Amino acid sequence: MEKWVKVENPDQLSEFSLRTANDRPFRRDDFMGHWSIVVLGYTSCPDVCPFVLGNLRAISREWLAQGKPLSRFPLQIIFVAVDPGRDTKRLSDYVQHFGDNVVGVTGDIVQLQRFANATGGAFELGKANTHGDYSVKHSAFSTVISPDAKVIAQLNPPLPVTETIQFFRTLIASTTP
Repeated sequence: MEKWVKVENPDQLSEFSLRTANDRPFRRDDFMGHWSIVVLGYTSCPDVCPFVLGNLRAISREWLAQGKPLSRFPLQIIFVAVDPGRDTKRLSDYVQHFGDNVVGVTGDIVQLQRFANATGGAFELGKANTHGDYSVKHSAFSTVISPDAKVIAQLNPPLPVTETIQFFRTLIASTTP
């Protein structure tokens, strides 16, 4: 599997309505003017989510550490919590562990599915057992959204920092609005 896959003929992200960890509306316009990396996950994920977010934190730090900014647009990481029943209350604390530019969002299942579909991702909440526990399955890749809110690439972990920054340099040069 390739680490970085550029989307040919990218589409504008469709409308959706989610909420941030601070209970503010989060919509398509919140992608405008930023390079965004979207991660679907859940706050009680034992391995994939913290690994991917930690990897993206390292990439974000390198993005900022470059002598010359990679883009006139800042980078934001959007963590979309797909288990609103368990995630909503702890989302704010969870995303703080991964950097100041990480925005935690969630919403109702219908809006989360709409958003996941628009970004090429998927998730599924399992059936609850007698103790009320259930599993959550989700895409492991991240989606790159351009500053004009187009889905333009997928990133497949693990992401080597230096090579991922080079991928972004190429991507930015070919797509900046």
